[in-house]
Amino acid sequence: MSYQNDSIIEFLKTLISIPSQAGINNQMEILEAVSSWFNKHDIKGKILFNRKKPVAFLCDIVTNKNYPTYCFNACLDTAPIGDINNWDSDPFVPKIDGNWLFGRGAADSKIAVSMFSHIANELTNNSTSLKSNLSFLFDCDEHTGSFGGIKKYLQEHKDTKGFFIGYPGNYVIVSGGRGFLRMEITFFGISQHTGDKNEAKENAIIKATKFIEKITALDLNQFTNKDFPLIPKITITKIDGGYNYTVVPDKCTVHVDIRLTPDFEYECANKTVKDIVNKVDEHFNSSKNAIIKTKDSWPAYYLQNDSYILNTFKDIASKQLGRVVDNKICGPSNIGNLLATHKIEAICGFGVTYKNFHAANECIDISSITNIYDTYRNLAISLS
Repeated sequence: MSYQNDSIIEFLKTLISIPSQAGINNQMEILEAVSSWFNKHDIKGKILFNRKKPVAFLCDIVTNKNYPTYCFNACLDTAPIGDINNWDSDPFVPKIDGNWLFGRGAADSKIAVSMFSHIANELTNNSTSLKSNLSFLFDCDEHTGSFGGIKKYLQEHKDTKGFFIGYPGNYVIVSGGRGFLRMEITFFGISQHTGDKNEAKENAIIKATKFIEKITALDLNQFTNKDFPLIPKITITKIDGGYNYTVVPDKCTVHVDIRLTPDFEYECANKTVKDIVNKVDEHFNSSKNAIIKTKDSWPAYYLQNDSYILNTFKDIASKQLGRVVDNKICGPSNIGNLLATHKIEAICGFGVTYKNFHAANECIDISSITNIYDTYRNLAISLS
């Protein structure tokens, strides 16, 4: 194993040993560890704050103000460990077993932070070889769903030409993802005693049930095309309603997650939900119509076949790995969907080989580090 690999693994071990679970741990400790590593290597960087909340670490390598800027991004915060009894060893004590290095955040995405940090170190000392400006952004507000680090970065880097996100996995390059629309639909009924001699006039849960029946019966296979082969998906994620055995429920809220595609985007999905809700209210001759609240939404996105960053990445990765590395669109949304709202292209997945993403015994194959590191290093030098 090369000295570079040894150094990458040692820094990864340091990062794993600092708990950075989203919503649980204070993120300043791990940010300070990254800042200390950059200071030790005489690289300029800074911790970013949203008001007083720490959200990311950023290193900019600016070689020419007229050059385009590209960002290499990875998250420092992690998913929670869950039940520690499901782990075979302490998730915050990195352990190597054969080629596998175990620990929370090993795959998602502290290995990418370590690799990108070493690339920043190498290129800081060889910046004359660069044909672009580079940013290295390590978000510690990613697993919260707030994406505070990227949002803060975009305030000062509005003209960034492309993002490369170091999520693990190297079978393919992730170049797109379905979007989402999250909604809450509240149906209303009329309260009365369940033992009343008269039938319930309006039961909010029955209305909600009728809505669920109709929306989950939709055939969405028509909303696909050759460029975006995934179909939309509708999932009922939560139902809130009712009081006790003696009261007919007068309110029931259904939480809906809708995965969007370019042929089934926000307006189409929103109209579909409204039409079904209206039909339910009409069916029950509702005394009070349902209320629809949109909680959040990101559009679907995918890189076109002529995308510069996609084709450059594919060429370099294929040469490095000695096989054709194709691209695909993934089912879940990702940071690329957020960046698409800013008209910034993004590669949203290429990294080391891994197992147990967001699960117990998360680990990476350390023998895959060299090829992934060299792919990103050669990419950084090639970008223009």
